Amino acid sequence: MARRPHRRKLLDDPLVSIDAEAVRSHMQLEGLSLGRLARELAATPAGQARVRRTLAYILAGRNRRARRSLVEALGERFGVSPDYLMNRVGRVSARAICVLEWHIIGELLRKVPRYRPDRSPENLEQVLHNVALHLSRASKVLDQWAKRRS
Repeated sequence: MARRPHRRKLLDDPLVSIDAEAVRSHMQLEGLSLGRLARELAATPAGQARVRRTLAYILAGRNRRARRSLVEALGERFGVSPDYLMNRVGRVSARAICVLEWHIIGELLRKVPRYRPDRSPENLEQVLHNVALHLSRASKVLDQWAKRRS
């Protein structure tokens, strides 16, 4: 009976720490599922299964390390540095804040009554007042969120 060869060690791709909360928040901001993210990161079906399994363990909190190549690919996909995903940088990424701001502004604009030119000018003043009020509330929410992340 022949022995199967031992699996090659990945010396050039070491294990590094990864912050599950950072990965989860970027997935939620971009509306990505685990399967879709795995398909975007890996080319072959076997690679997709491996990436999906690894990310599932990380997001479930059962694993805190991943290969450096996976962390770099995630960073490139999300537009953040790998150090941010490895929790070596305590700052919130600019892209995450930008996406969150646009999401909040979109939600606020759906709540604000629309300006109708056929109505009186008071309608315009009311709309502008409501927009200013909602934007000040949104900036407070963003400030609190940034303080919690730093």
